[in-house]
Amino acid sequence: CSYWRWYGVKQNHGDHGDVIKKILDDVNDASESSAATCQSSIDGDCKVGLCSLLGPEESRDTLLHVIPEDFFIPENLEHTLTIDLPVGFYRLRRAMLNYDTGFWNEQVLKNTLNYQNVKSSFWDIGSSLTNLKENIDPTDLVGAIRKTEYLMPKTKLVRANMAYETATLTAYNDHCFAIDISTDTPEVPFGKTFVAHTKIVVLNTGENSCRMICSVQAEFPNGPPLGVGWQIKKGMKAGTMEVFQKIGMTIKNCALSFGCI
Repeated sequence: CSYWRWYGVKQNHGDHGDVIKKILDDVNDASESSAATCQSSIDGDCKVGLCSLLGPEESRDTLLHVIPEDFFIPENLEHTLTIDLPVGFYRLRRAMLNYDTGFWNEQVLKNTLNYQNVKSSFWDIGSSLTNLKENIDPTDLVGAIRKTEYLMPKTKLVRANMAYETATLTAYNDHCFAIDISTDTPEVPFGKTFVAHTKIVVLNTGENSCRMICSVQAEFPNGPPLGVGWQIKKGMKAGTMEVFQKIGMTIKNCALSFGCI
């Protein structure tokens, strides 16, 4: 999925300070709303529902795991956020990549991020479309592509708008898995001038834990629009970091729900 929300820029030559203030105010408002949502999600009977979204625990997640010093960890993009998670690596990998679990599309995209009209394909592996079950040869998975589109909620500066993302599985082994995402949002101001690149790398730290490294970077294929490129980059960074935090909080809530530990 796309892991960022666009906060927008003014299309006139108004005061840049006001634009950034509104962007940051919007981030704070959304963060407070997210905290309230996440708190309510771990209260009452919904604990069991959250737990089931991650699926059953895996025995191999209980083992000590050490990543070799010479192992190549996928490189991050420009801006990075690291989150340690109390859930097993294999369990989280299955939940995030397997279409059947409902964890990613239903819990993360729809419930946590409030995206609507979510449509997602299976992973395209060569000439075939498939769900990423654990019995697939890992060497066949790297390079798999999944397309997703959804309606992002309105903000103080931008109306609700469609996002179109392409996710590519760039690493899949016992030490880590990585997903690279490029997202187009043509309906937002200046949306046709940039592409949002996001990346999630999950490292196996063993003993029912893992580390998620999220990063983001803006690309302007034909150069940044005059006078607003820095605002686009700043807004994209702020919005994406908020989304990464929401994703991390959702995973933690699911993992720590009643019956999961």
